Amino acid sequence: MDGLIDKARATADAEERRSLYHEAEARICAELPLFPLWFGVQYHLVNLERFRIDGPVVDLFGEPVLRSFRPLP
Repeated sequence: MDGLIDKARATADAEERRSLYHEAEARICAELPLFPLWFGVQYHLVNLERFRIDGPVVDLFGEPVLRSFRPLP
């Protein structure tokens, strides 16, 4: 996939470049249910003396899954 994108970026001919990008898009759609276009880093602080974690900490999009955090008595 990377090679196909690199080739498209390096191609001067607009029609050939469009064809290469179209091929890349078709491969992505056929092979992956989700294709992240970018990702970032998020930091979450949790006081483990006050909470127990029962499950995933973040979801697919990097957001905290608050239902996984259980207060300790």
